[in-house]
Amino acid sequence: MTEVFERPSWDEYFMLQAELAKLRSNCMTRKVGAVIVRENRQIATGYNGTPPGIKNCYEGGCQRCTDRMNGKVKSGEGLGRCLCNHAEANAIMHCAILGIEAGVKGAILYSTFVPCLECTKMAITIGIKKFVCVDEYPETNYELIKEAGVEIEILDKNPELKPQIGDVVKFTRRKPEDGDWSVAVSLDEVYDYIRMLDADGYPSAFIRIGDYKMEFSKASWVAGSVNANVKITG
Repeated sequence: MTEVFERPSWDEYFMLQAELAKLRSNCMTRKVGAVIVRENRQIATGYNGTPPGIKNCYEGGCQRCTDRMNGKVKSGEGLGRCLCNHAEANAIMHCAILGIEAGVKGAILYSTFVPCLECTKMAITIGIKKFVCVDEYPETNYELIKEAGVEIEILDKNPELKPQIGDVVKFTRRKPEDGDWSVAVSLDEVYDYIRMLDADGYPSAFIRIGDYKMEFSKASWVAGSVNANVKITG
């Protein structure tokens, strides 16, 4: 069945993820969200606010932000006293915490604001090659971004969704007995069979050998072979 439907572009999709992340911000002066993406896969998320275990900014955790809200500090002043980590920095630290910093090279940083100087330096250091943003930031060093060869793109805040035309395929929910993958004729089919059934509420992919039933889950493709968890029942 062919239908016309609308969907966001990849840039719009990941910027929506950044916009969602900024809702978690606890900073009083500016809410920012950021995500790091590689090969259209989101690998890290960040939003600005005080470090874990420190009183939230909106609860008085950052005196600089409190002074800023009370008109005692102007925008861009006293940043050295600010206790709030920036969203981009938190996303980069998220990568380090997860041990995936090496995989960030060539990735794209999506942020609701263009990164500041410090976050720009961090992003350049780990190998990010593109910034995609929706708003500009007054403390951004565009010369540094240009010198580092980092591409920067400012998205339209009100994009128009483009109509898509394609075939909509409807699937019939499998019954428990439909999980038998003995009909698979290649490793690719075995991998797909296990992976597509590996979800809550679905029967596990299985195969019977004599009186035993072997159920498979959490399949991964490694060096031309399929690795999976196996549960054997009688």
